[in-house]
Amino acid sequence: MNIAHAGAERPRGGHRLATAAGVATLVARRLRLDPVPALAMAVLVVSACFVFASLPRLFNSFSDDGLRHAISKAPVAERNPSLLEPGRIAAGPASDPLAGVERRAARSQHAVLPAPLDDLVLGHSFVVRSPTYAGVLHDGIAPFLTLRVPARGFGRNVRVVSGRLPRPSGARVRTVSRVVPDRPLAATVPQLEVALSTTTAHELQMHVGQEGIFTAGFSEVQSKYVPLRDQRPIAAKVVGIFDVPDPKAAFWFGDPTVDSPNLETTPDGSITYVYAQAIVSPAAYPALLDATRPFRLGYEYRYLLDEARIDGARLPAVRDAATMLDARYAGAGPLDRRVKLGLGPVLDRFRTARSQAETLLAVAVIGLLACALACLGLLGALAYDRRRTETTLSRVRGASPLQTLGAQAAEAALIAVPAGLVGWGLAVLLVDARGSSLSAWLAAVLVAGTIVLLVASLSGVARRPLGSPAPAEVAPEGPRRRRLAIEALIAVAALLGVYLLRRRGLGSSGFGATGFDPYLAAVPLLLGLACGIVALRLYPLPLQALARLARRGRGLALHLGLSRAARQPDTTSLPVLVLVLALALATFSAAMASTIRAGQNATGIRAVGADMRIDAPDGKTLPEALVRRLGSLGDVAQAFAQDTDIAIGSEGLLLALDAPAYQAVVAGTPAAVPLRATVGKQSPIPTLVSALVSADWPLGGSFQLPLPNQTVSFLRVGDRTTFPGIQRGTPFVVVSLQALRKAGGQAPVNRLYVRGADAGAVRTAVRELAPGASIGTKAAIARGLRASPLVDGALRGFRWAVVVAALFAAVALALLVLIAARSRAWDLSLVRTMGGGSRDTFVVSLVELAPLVVLGVVLGFAVGVAIPYLIEPGLDLAFYTGSATSAISIPWGTLLALAAALVVVLLAAVLLVGLRARRTDLGRVLRVGER
Repeated sequence: MNIAHAGAERPRGGHRLATAAGVATLVARRLRLDPVPALAMAVLVVSACFVFASLPRLFNSFSDDGLRHAISKAPVAERNPSLLEPGRIAAGPASDPLAGVERRAARSQHAVLPAPLDDLVLGHSFVVRSPTYAGVLHDGIAPFLTLRVPARGFGRNVRVVSGRLPRPSGARVRTVSRVVPDRPLAATVPQLEVALSTTTAHELQMHVGQEGIFTAGFSEVQSKYVPLRDQRPIAAKVVGIFDVPDPKAAFWFGDPTVDSPNLETTPDGSITYVYAQAIVSPAAYPALLDATRPFRLGYEYRYLLDEARIDGARLPAVRDAATMLDARYAGAGPLDRRVKLGLGPVLDRFRTARSQAETLLAVAVIGLLACALACLGLLGALAYDRRRTETTLSRVRGASPLQTLGAQAAEAALIAVPAGLVGWGLAVLLVDARGSSLSAWLAAVLVAGTIVLLVASLSGVARRPLGSPAPAEVAPEGPRRRRLAIEALIAVAALLGVYLLRRRGLGSSGFGATGFDPYLAAVPLLLGLACGIVALRLYPLPLQALARLARRGRGLALHLGLSRAARQPDTTSLPVLVLVLALALATFSAAMASTIRAGQNATGIRAVGADMRIDAPDGKTLPEALVRRLGSLGDVAQAFAQDTDIAIGSEGLLLALDAPAYQAVVAGTPAAVPLRATVGKQSPIPTLVSALVSADWPLGGSFQLPLPNQTVSFLRVGDRTTFPGIQRGTPFVVVSLQALRKAGGQAPVNRLYVRGADAGAVRTAVRELAPGASIGTKAAIARGLRASPLVDGALRGFRWAVVVAALFAAVALALLVLIAARSRAWDLSLVRTMGGGSRDTFVVSLVELAPLVVLGVVLGFAVGVAIPYLIEPGLDLAFYTGSATSAISIPWGTLLALAAALVVVLLAAVLLVGLRARRTDLGRVLRVGER
């Protein structure tokens, strides 16, 4: 039995060796005799793998830059954690009294912050605050003072106006506490030197050299835990007044109270409560401990995160850490340890914006990947066309189907695998960005797809029984049942996907999902395929009818060209599908880029109120000479704007417009508003001025507002939620400038709206005639929106998608010409043998190719225009445009340029085909068997 088994194994082993040897022989012979297809395939695989392996890395690059930009633009107190801890930390040695606080800040960092945040801490600082003490009511001012030991670097961030910065004094004063009525308690307390900001000193009405006694316990929660007899007052002496040059600097950690105290006014306005911060020298920390005992001080430890080290890979962990901190300290009271960090909402907004960009770009990438694979498959089919005879001879001479397909697979692997590795390696080396496993996966998909497609291109002839004739290159061929089933499945999947897109957009479903649904992202691809398949099934019908009509004519060229166009086999028609997909993706990408840019411009013009706006400095007007100069440059509308008090603690804006001129300035723009029926309409009561007010305007139907020289009465005749040029949330009233002046109101021009003028000329005129006036432009607003690397990267991604899709369209057009080149050349030569001239050869080529190209261009553009409208319910471009709603914008100029370029390529191809046909040896055409 063993001998029989061994004998049975040897033939199978020999068969495998023979198969492998035959495969190697076929591969070597093909690469040696016909290297052009292999070289072309290798170049295409390298290029495709490089492009698609680079895309995830490029997305990571501008996504990480966008994340850092979003964090850097957030207020410093939101993007950095701070720990607030009450207590009393003993003073250190005289050389460094705050050494204990420094050690506590370092220990708390590791104990409180989760590891993802702790790892990002670049440095820390701290601030020490006393409880709030109340001063004596005087001149309607109720002062409240909090002593503060500032963070290191205080002296570099302020400018001393008068006096000096505080120092330890060692002085003590005798005070009397009247916390308990009728039982004053005398105490000797340290006198602390303090410094106040100019604004604080003004509000407290204090000056350098002034001393004050402030009593404890009036507003402090912790005072109820301290016996009244121990609640001693504090003595403060103002030794310096300082100014804060940049209150928004990172040093202040978003706390404006050092520069500007908090003010509260009683309803009758008789008393103003001033909550101020006074600066104490760090060296006076021991005296501060002595003066405030036994109250607990407030220690705020501030931790600065290294924004440069935050990227998309760290984003989930950092967001989870921020959520953990929020949950841990959500119930902390005013005397409990608590951590403040507002980074969570910033990261959530960015993740939503990144997910939207990822989703939209994925639609283009999936489609482009399909185009790349289709082009590789078509190139394989073209290579098979070149070696059809050689493959048939190999089968006749004994090559089995396994050997034939194995040789094709080996050849495809020898071409695709090294080329894919080269393309992926170039992407890794040349694209300096955070790596992504998706790069390797996309390159692997391209390599595997290339091998499968190249094997599939030869599977028909390899499995055909010997002696069966080769199919004609141009022959009517009915669709098989399997193919019809696949096409029907594609159509059903496309229709179902369109329905789901309309229902819930492109995003993934489920709680906390921020990515995209691959199936829904592929719906545009499926829609393009379905439309292309239907069109390819139907388009021969009208061409056949035209061919029958052309048959009645005397010329041969028109009839032959229409007949060839109507009888193209599926392999020859496949480039049309690639053309449809490529043009649909180019149109979609161009439309999304145009929509984002148009949305940014619309946001800019709504924010400014026109293309440009000039505002006079506070209390000044704009000269008439400037109005005339700008009027000579473009359209100008004059206006008067004034902040006005409309209620206690509430302000609004009065805007008087030259309504007809303003409507001309904003006509046809997103800032256009109808004013004729409201502002331009005469008031039914002659003594009142018609007014268009905001929806939240607090006054009644008729109201009065003070102007510089008198009070004018207004009548509410309409309302709007927003108005161009007025910040959302600001109550406003818009009136006619002429009506306001007619009612006696003094309304000098202090605002101009400009349209159609050169920005440089406007700035020059303003600089010469109205120095100090501010200029706002919609272009500046749009540039500010594009300043985010994520926004700019998404725009660049769409622009590059247009370029790549256009290249695939050109490749598809070239393959459309080349796939049936041999059959076309034969027929054109026959036309010449029948007496046809050069013109006839051009007509045949043009009539054959033009219907397919026109079909692909029209259908591709139609699908590309439809896709943005299909996914519009799921679009949220607010991060990119600055507006919650953005109208779809189709760049028709770009589409016309792309169509014109394809027409030029088509005409060039027809010309080359005609010239090649003219050089064909007619003697060979009539020889049997040459076709």
